Amino acid sequence: MRRLAGVLFTIALTLSLSCRQAPSEPKKAAPASAQELLADMFSGEHEVRGNALRQLRDSPSETRQAVLPGILARFKDADPEVRARALEVFTFIPKDGEAVRGAIIELLKDPVPNVRSYAGDVLARTGLGPDAAKAVPLLIAVLKDTEDIVERVTIGGMEGERRIFKEGARRGAARALRDPGAEAAVPALLKALQEDKDEHVRGYAAGALGLWASSQPVYDALLAALKDKSPTVRSAAAWQLGEGPRRSEALEEIRKLSSDPDAEVADTARRALAEKP
Repeated sequence: MRRLAGVLFTIALTLSLSCRQAPSEPKKAAPASAQELLADMFSGEHEVRGNALRQLRDSPSETRQAVLPGILARFKDADPEVRARALEVFTFIPKDGEAVRGAIIELLKDPVPNVRSYAGDVLARTGLGPDAAKAVPLLIAVLKDTEDIVERVTIGGMEGERRIFKEGARRGAARALRDPGAEAAVPALLKALQEDKDEHVRGYAAGALGLWASSQPVYDALLAALKDKSPTVRSAAAWQLGEGPRRSEALEEIRKLSSDPDAEVADTARRALAEKP
């Protein structure tokens, strides 16, 4: 009798479980339309904007092409923040940026340093391609523009100064000038490496100059940069020399950095010294 009761209980339990519905999977959000994406990419909320940019990056080509006119229209917006956000889009879809590189290059003339910074950053990702002759003089001008903007402001009845820094714009320009079509910028890059007050500008200049490290002036400047006070610059110079055509000549100087007090510099030097395949 007990055995029969146990069997009946097992059958009832099995039937009960089989009748239950499997938990439904959470519904995935439907892909946003091109117009919705465009609106979200210019949202004032950072998270909304970031999600939209990532969704655009993963969208099919048709969606990306559909939003391009709206992005390009914002290149001419009166608000510099909107212009900067429009450029930011192409850091997520640089291949699409190649098709509108001419319009991006025009924004190197923008009066607002932050916009020029984004323009240089995008061009560093797209490459200068056939537009190098147009872009390089403008990038050189940005790289040479070292005077910060000082404005008189009144806040709460008190007068003071507001300083607008241009390091970001120069960093973007130096990065973009690491391009085979930018050889005309070598003198400006050498000056930036030797004199710019911003260590990141000097580091990016060293990275760009690595393309022309076979020339004596560039080789000498990179050697000198191994003694820069900034670890960022020392690392960049060591790596470019280690990867360059005159590597064998520079090995002894690079080897000295393998015991640099900065761990990152020492690691970069050791990697630069490693045997190349």
